[in-house]
Amino acid sequence: MLAVVFLFGCSSSSNSGVGATTTTKRPTTTDSTITMASIAPTTIITTTTVARASECAIFVDDVCPAGGLDPRLACIPNCDGLDLSGLVAPGLSTWVSFEGADLTGADFSGAFLDGWTMRRADLTGARFVGADLLNVTFGRQTMVRANFSATSMYQTLFCGVDLTEAVFDEAMLESAGFASTVLDGASFAGARTLTEEEYLANGASGTFGVLFYGTSVDGVAPSVNFGPTPEAESTSGENPCTLDSPE
Repeated sequence: MLAVVFLFGCSSSSNSGVGATTTTKRPTTTDSTITMASIAPTTIITTTTVARASECAIFVDDVCPAGGLDPRLACIPNCDGLDLSGLVAPGLSTWVSFEGADLTGADFSGAFLDGWTMRRADLTGARFVGADLLNVTFGRQTMVRANFSATSMYQTLFCGVDLTEAVFDEAMLESAGFASTVLDGASFAGARTLTEEEYLANGASGTFGVLFYGTSVDGVAPSVNFGPTPEAESTSGENPCTLDSPE
């Protein structure tokens, strides 16, 4: 088993992992606010086509979910503490805060999570299949049976999270950290991180590798090249959550 590596270099927001979205439109928070205001019933819109285009601007490539827009997304950008259980928002790409929200069974497949705030949110059974996670910290929350299959993660942290039976199959964890986290029964089948050779070939910028600190890994299906190994249960080494620890 390849030893876990976590190197620090120059700051970079490049995500070169499998499934990375290099051309994804990233609307600003201001754009999102205007977008949601523009679909209010009192707004005069000349055609249905224009209205739909405005509504869908918060999704990757301006494509709304096949089943239509969930009206609860009108809370964007501040959806803290709301009951959004079962939310269907695949491909959501605008910045949003879901801190403390009920997102049980939510679907964020194919979404672009750039700096989203999701601490303390209940993400039991949530789906992030094929999503891109960049600079996201999950903290002190339940994510039992969450599905991260084929996701791409860069500078993503799980701090004090229950990830029992979570699925990370075929994911690219370019740089990620797990601390005081439960991964019992989780699966990393086919998941991988960058090798040192790949890191150097990409210009040796940013960070790469996966760290485990004080994490329970009973019955875990290991990844291609980063484990987790039994040493993940140790509290020795560096805690990746110390610099960004949720209260």
